[in-house]
Amino acid sequence: MIEVENLTKHFGTKYAVNDLSFTVKPGEVLGFLGPNGAGKSTTMRMIAGFITPSSGDARICGNSILDNPHAAQAKLGYLPESAPLYNDMTVTSFLNFCAEVRNLKGARKKDAVELAIETCFLQSVAKQSIDTLSKGYRHRTCLAQAILHDPEVLILDEPTDGLDPNQKHEVRELIKRLGKNKTILFSTHILEEVEAACTRAVIVDRGIIVADGTPEELKQQSPIGSLHDLFRKVTTHDTDNSTSAAWFRKPSLISLIVMKAIFTIFKRELYAYFTQPTAYAIIFIFLILSMFFCFTFAQFFLAGDANLEWPFLIAHPILYAILAPATAMRLWADESRNGTIELLGTFPISAWSTILGKYLASITVWLAALLLTFPIIITVNYLGDPDNGRILSGYIGSYLSCCVFLAITMLVSACTRDQVVCLIFSVAICVIMLVCGHDTVVRELSKFRFDRLVEALTNLGLWDHFRSLTRGMFRYQDMVWFASVIGTCLIGTSAMLSAKRA
Repeated sequence: MIEVENLTKHFGTKYAVNDLSFTVKPGEVLGFLGPNGAGKSTTMRMIAGFITPSSGDARICGNSILDNPHAAQAKLGYLPESAPLYNDMTVTSFLNFCAEVRNLKGARKKDAVELAIETCFLQSVAKQSIDTLSKGYRHRTCLAQAILHDPEVLILDEPTDGLDPNQKHEVRELIKRLGKNKTILFSTHILEEVEAACTRAVIVDRGIIVADGTPEELKQQSPIGSLHDLFRKVTTHDTDNSTSAAWFRKPSLISLIVMKAIFTIFKRELYAYFTQPTAYAIIFIFLILSMFFCFTFAQFFLAGDANLEWPFLIAHPILYAILAPATAMRLWADESRNGTIELLGTFPISAWSTILGKYLASITVWLAALLLTFPIIITVNYLGDPDNGRILSGYIGSYLSCCVFLAITMLVSACTRDQVVCLIFSVAICVIMLVCGHDTVVRELSKFRFDRLVEALTNLGLWDHFRSLTRGMFRYQDMVWFASVIGTCLIGTSAMLSAKRA
């Protein structure tokens, strides 16, 4: 059952939804009608838990979407209007990912995926990459994820959009069939769909209900017995409604379910990195530049530093400042640009599960890159007698520096949907972070007796903390600094997702 009570959403002084209340009972298929800008999608996003209402509440099978969002969303299947998908996955791998997010596993997951593919007529494209699908097949794939876990409630935003007449008929028949034992709310501006699939319809305009009843009851409200006539009569067309949505929820306590959600997002992000050449190319560039700087530019064999501080480890933060943002710029910018943030926002997982899953995937990619430099450790041990404890400390400093830059980029990525903008700003911030406290900057500022400024830059910048580790010194203040910067950026990421709520 869906229960909507006094649901309101305003963006500044503009009310998209104004004190809306209605109920959809089990076995009922409710058509949600209205002109463009009437508040249909905003209402459905609030019911699904993607947008936080300005006031009011919605309950899914008795669970408040505000007080108990995960329990509500576990009972819910949601098809967003734009049918967002991950283009780098196949249909089957995408549905497997959605099944894992919803905690389906083993034979149950396999059966659910196969049934969803069969129900939505996706057999012919099941192994096909999503970026090669037609609009109709993309929409059916997104519909498949909505019904995958056999939810009690379905919210479908324009479920027949982009489908040809035969496909529309199939979807309408599917909705009618599912509606016999589920609660279904679907929006449309095609009045014929109401008569074909709905047991009841609600017409909204300017965020308020202007008509409610069965298709036959609504026809009777028209002098000529026409839904089209009634629709024109009760709606206006000067609505200018622009909505912006973002997804954030209060973090929940760490539990086994949360850890599974983090791992599922982690796997999905690793899949995205390594199914495209980006990660391979950046790791390759990092290794080539590291070796070039070490053996050619800085003349490793002449330097005589068996502890690898110079010329090898010193070069890493410089490379990270450019290459780390290049790998992490897509983390949130891509989700916002493709619309898949709306899918993530309506899954029964917390925002922190997604943030941590994404961050762990990005630092794992760079851990792999750093481990691939291991042959140089073998080389110095073969040629000399280095302090391996100091080398390990230097590697930890190198990796933590990379983790800081990745956290900074994730925060910037949450602020924009443009990857190029994210890259430019992230590189700029990372370079400033790197330069602050550098020996050259400190030396030049010291000439002007800016003692307090020098001390502040040394403490706030990365360089001094990184150099301590490359020299084999594990200082408490350095570990606190790295943890504080990373934690602040991750908290800032969740705060930015929250701030996007209008």
